Amino acid sequence: MPIVGKLRMTLTIFSLNTRSATETVIIAQFRNIMFLAMLSPTSRNILPKIGTEKNYLPPNTNKG
Repeated sequence: MPIVGKLRMTLTIFSLNTRSATETVIIAQFRNIMFLAMLSPTSRNILPKIGTEKNYLPPNTNKG
């Protein structure tokens, strides 16, 4: 395993041990959203824009 992978795994284990369960779940969800955004060619539909409530809803796919 590369050094970066070992370091990341160590930091992840440390962060899991020093946070409450709620904080861990929130961070895990945030990491999943960011990972999906990096993979998606249309990341603007995944990442919400801060400050506008309507952007927290899924994009409207009904075209008719």
